[in-house]
Amino acid sequence: KEFAVPAEKIGEKAMFIGKREPDDFTRLFQIYYKDYVECPTCKSPDTKIVKENR
Repeated sequence: KEFAVPAEKIGEKAMFIGKREPDDFTRLFQIYYKDYVECPTCKSPDTKIVKENR
């Protein structure tokens, strides 16, 4: 959604179709990491991902 370019999943990888700068992906990954992986208190990346029934 943030890239605003078409994408497709190929096996375990994602392919984004369009021209983007490498720094764009790095910036978005850092935001995702900070919001969903890193502990806000201790900054540890020791996170368990639990799938909920939605």
